[in-house]
Amino acid sequence: MILRKSFVLSGIAIFVTFSGLIAGCALTPIDQSNRETALNPHVLSSTLLPLTLLTPQSTEPLPAFSIPIHLEFPNQERLIGVDSADGSLEALSLSVSRALHWTQFPPIQHSGTTIILGFDTAPVFDVLPQLQPGDVVIVTDQYGRKYLYRVERRTQSDAFQTSLKTLPDGVAIALIGVPLGNGSSIKVILRPAGK
Repeated sequence: MILRKSFVLSGIAIFVTFSGLIAGCALTPIDQSNRETALNPHVLSSTLLPLTLLTPQSTEPLPAFSIPIHLEFPNQERLIGVDSADGSLEALSLSVSRALHWTQFPPIQHSGTTIILGFDTAPVFDVLPQLQPGDVVIVTDQYGRKYLYRVERRTQSDAFQTSLKTLPDGVAIALIGVPLGNGSSIKVILRPAGK
């Protein structure tokens, strides 16, 4: 059963259809000349607005993962773009101007270590040797959300692959500088600030 009801409030006629849920409503100014027409449900039903236009819509929840797209180093006044790639280490292609999030490892803010690689030269990870424990790094994800991280430690290893073998437990990001030649690799471990 559908119940149609008209209300007159402060000179405004509101027509609401009830069938378990509100289907819609229309607002029409009333004066003496259009009072009969305004309160006629058959006339108002043709002017109903969809309920979706009258009520705020909820947004879909954001996915449960965050992909880094920027790294900001405030102390060094640097902003570095980050791309993402999947595949084996040998199949990864590093850019000389951007860092690379390796999606074989967890996304940011998840248990496990997020791996971000970059050549250890300008304009990518030449900042790694300058980072000290406690320095702030701001990570921005694909939705524009910013996450504050702090440098936990910086290590150096003879081979780039060695940097991948010793990763910390818990939520962390490893920034790994890849040498262009046969030099050593620098790894900086970041932890969420306040943890």
